[in-house]
Amino acid sequence: MNSFHFPFGEMTISLNDVHSISGLSIVGEPVRSIREDKVLEVVDVMNLLGRTENEATIAVGGARGSSVKLVWLRETFRPLMSSDDPDQVLYVARANVLYIFGTTLFTDNSGTRVKTSWLQYMEDMTEFSNYA
Repeated sequence: MNSFHFPFGEMTISLNDVHSISGLSIVGEPVRSIREDKVLEVVDVMNLLGRTENEATIAVGGARGSSVKLVWLRETFRPLMSSDDPDQVLYVARANVLYIFGTTLFTDNSGTRVKTSWLQYMEDMTEFSNYA
């Protein structure tokens, strides 16, 4: 277990503490990165983020394997407009969740990339709340 040492003693954060602080669910299906297949990652970027094959290949390939650069997500997905179609809303929502994963929940050692394998959990956004 991870614990923090203070002058007054030691303290460990529990899952319940994580839930209370972050509001994240601690009950449900587990979230884990289970695949790293560059071809599938390119297909996910195409289908789930609405990019062309060329854009997806460059984005995934340019970030050392099965990941995309956080700066690419930030620069590619603009804020939504009221005139955007429902597909564009889903693409931007998925990109924003992926960005949050890469900057907060599932950071990598570089701090500049996020694994595209997390997109597999966002295929059906109505099921997204079932994960813990």
